[in-house]
Amino acid sequence: MITLQWAHADEPVVQAVLSVLIRNYAFELRDGPETKIETRRGILPRPSVAGEEGAKLPLKVRRLD
Repeated sequence: MITLQWAHADEPVVQAVLSVLIRNYAFELRDGPETKIETRRGILPRPSVAGEEGAKLPLKVRRLD
């Protein structure tokens, strides 16, 4: 699993990484578009898959040809 740590990144670096990812990859919900998503409450609200533990939102990532 890849975790992106943005806390120490400069804004231009983050923008460059995101522009490459958005242009070259497709992102989909793990269980398809009908996946039920709920908000987990904590210090900050976070998305999660309904009925699963933790504040996670798994994605399928595939490279575009």
